Amino acid sequence: MPFSRNQIWTTVFIYGVSHMFVDAASLVCYSALIRDYSHDLGIQITIFLLYGLIAFATQSPLGLLADCLNRPVLISIAGCLSVAIAPFCVAIPAVALLFVGAGNSLFHVGGGVITLSLAKGRAAIPGFYVAPGTIGVVIGVLLGAEPIETGLFFAPLLLMLSLIILATGPPFWRITNTTRVFCSNSKKPKTVSLLILTAIVLLFLTIMTRSLVSAFLTSPDNDKMMITKNMLLSYTIPAAVFAGKLVGGFLADRLGWRYFVSVVLCLSAILFYISKISIWSIIPAIFLFSMTMPVTLTAISNLLPKFPGFAFGITALGYIAGVFLAMTCSPVAETIAILGFLTVVLFFTGISIYYANEDLRFRLSKW
Repeated sequence: MPFSRNQIWTTVFIYGVSHMFVDAASLVCYSALIRDYSHDLGIQITIFLLYGLIAFATQSPLGLLADCLNRPVLISIAGCLSVAIAPFCVAIPAVALLFVGAGNSLFHVGGGVITLSLAKGRAAIPGFYVAPGTIGVVIGVLLGAEPIETGLFFAPLLLMLSLIILATGPPFWRITNTTRVFCSNSKKPKTVSLLILTAIVLLFLTIMTRSLVSAFLTSPDNDKMMITKNMLLSYTIPAAVFAGKLVGGFLADRLGWRYFVSVVLCLSAILFYISKISIWSIIPAIFLFSMTMPVTLTAISNLLPKFPGFAFGITALGYIAGVFLAMTCSPVAETIAILGFLTVVLFFTGISIYYANEDLRFRLSKW
C-alpha cells in the first residue's frame, strides 16, 4: 500500500530517535563492562572484539534472516528490548555482552529494512536514519564514564520507544517491493550478476576504507593527530559526522551521486592532508567524508532490492572491518590523505559500474 509523505517521515523520525538511544544505551553497557576490567588490557581488547563482532558482523546474517522473515517491526522491537535488558546482566559479563551486541544488531537491521524500503532508491531517508546514531555514541561515551546505575534509565526509555514502534508499526508488518520502484528486464543474468557483485565489492571496500580513516582519526593512540587530546575537537568531530550523514543523502539525490560524492571525497582527502598543518581542517574533511555514507548504503541496497536487511548488514561489516584493521597500525596525515583518495577511486569505479547497467537503475520518483 502507498504511504503518505507525512507517514514516511514520521516513521523515519521515530526510528532515527530510537537509533540514537539504542546506540547510547549500548555504549553505556559496553563501557561498564570495559571499566570492570580496567586492570586487564587483554580482557578489554577481547570485550571490544567480541562486541564488534556481535553488534556489527552479525548484521549480515541477521539481515538476511530479517529479509526472509519479513517482520522488521518485531525485529526492531526485539533489538530495543534486548539492549534494555543488558545493563541488568552486567554481573554476568558474557550474558550482558550477548544481549547488548545482539540487541544493537537486531535494531539496526530492523530499522534498516524499513527505512531502506521506504527510501525508493534515494539516499536521503537512510541518511536521516543513520545520522542520529553518532549523537547516541557521544551520549553513551559521556554516560559510560558514570556508574552503571546511570545507564539503567535507558530501560524504561527503550521500553517506551518499543511501544511507540509497536503502535506505529502495523503498516510495516510486512515490507513489499511496492515501495521500491525497481526495474529488471535483463536478458543476461550472468553479466548482471557479475556487475552486481563487482559493484558491491567496490562499494564495500569504499565503506571499509572510510571506516579505516575515521578510526585512525579518533584513535587515542594517534599522538600525531592529537584529536582525543583536544576537547573542543573531540565534540566538534561527532557533530560534523552527524551533519554530514544527515545532509549528504539529500544533496547527493539532488546533485547526482557519482560526481557529487567523488568531488566531495576529493576535497576531504585534500583537507586530510592539510591537517598536518592545521588540525582544524579535520572538521570540514570529516563533514565531507561522512556525506558519502548514505549513498554507499543506498547503492548496495539498490543492487539487492529484495534483501535490504542483508544490504544494511554488508555496510556494517565493512565498517567494523575498517575499525579492526585500524588497530594494526598508526598513520600520519599523508597516509590518511592517500586512503582518502583511494576511497574516491573505489567509490567512483563502483558507482560507475552501478550506473553502467541500465537494467539495474532505479527510477527515482518524487515522494
